[in-house]
Amino acid sequence: MTAAGSDRRLLRRLAWTGSALAFGLIVLGGVVRITGSGMGCGEHWPNCNGEWFPPLDLPTLIEISHRWVAALVSVAIIAVAAVAWKRHRHERSLVVPATLALVLLIIQVLLGAITVKLTLPPWVVITHLANAMILLAVLLVTALRAGEPADQQRTPPRHAARPLVHLTAGLGFLVILFGAQTANFNAGLLCLGFPLCNGQLLPPANHLAGLHWTHRMLAFLFLGFTIVLVSRISRRGETEGWARVRTAAWWVLGLTVVQIGVAAAMILNLLPPALRVLHLLVGTAVWVSLVILEFRSSRAGDGSPEPAEAEPAEAAAAPTAPAGVHKPSLARDLVTLTKPRIISLLLVTTIAPMFITP
Repeated sequence: MTAAGSDRRLLRRLAWTGSALAFGLIVLGGVVRITGSGMGCGEHWPNCNGEWFPPLDLPTLIEISHRWVAALVSVAIIAVAAVAWKRHRHERSLVVPATLALVLLIIQVLLGAITVKLTLPPWVVITHLANAMILLAVLLVTALRAGEPADQQRTPPRHAARPLVHLTAGLGFLVILFGAQTANFNAGLLCLGFPLCNGQLLPPANHLAGLHWTHRMLAFLFLGFTIVLVSRISRRGETEGWARVRTAAWWVLGLTVVQIGVAAAMILNLLPPALRVLHLLVGTAVWVSLVILEFRSSRAGDGSPEPAEAEPAEAAAAPTAPAGVHKPSLARDLVTLTKPRIISLLLVTTIAPMFITP
């Protein structure tokens, strides 16, 4: 193995380790919230109840475990950034996401401190989760890029399914944000029954019940988009890595079906803590599969069985492609998840309900 390949293997392993720890931290953060352990260390931060090793009752143990895992995530991300800067400083495709992960880590730490100091305001908790999901996505992109050969710089031609992949990923992020709002504003029991809301198609005339109902409708819409996406991708050819794209798409669909099943059981059983934690875990797994789908899709060419031939006049008028090749950019792997039009929708539909109080 070449030195470059060995370096990439180290970065890939660190990024995958950071991704696994970040995944676990998100789920553990849900355990903190669901068990009411968010103030298990009082208003002290970064120590716990004024001590670094306090007596451990159950809420304190849960909260301080969350902080310990957060420390491990921090070490992993710092290591990812250090390796990227030291050994891959001339590879923008690796340095940019590694640096962005470090920036997002700093933001996450500050949000964690604010969450404790302000005694768990819902809008900060929701922002904390959203930033964690984006940080997880950046770490995944870093790991996936580090798994590519060092000389793989050519970007395949854009394919017809890409806009649908973007839209599905953006919708998935929107569902996560609405789910966080539903949980943090305690709206989970305002829309009983499944799939109907209190036995009716429309929710009661209550803004929090409407929030819960909107989360459900977006989840069903996401399922529909995922089914359409899998159907379209299944008809593609075998060129340019389409087998990997199909595998990722099927994972998204399978996990989404499981997630809706967990949600139904959770509502019908009046939100038992174990199912609430499972709901967050599977939802995070859906997000991971969406990020991987975005990445695989960005590396797949136009795999249609019979590519259309350009008319002579159109071919003559088309601009000649430059001799150079495109380098992978973070925009193709991550920013497309929240491209400007999609992020505008997310901001309009999610930020406002955060400031609504019952």
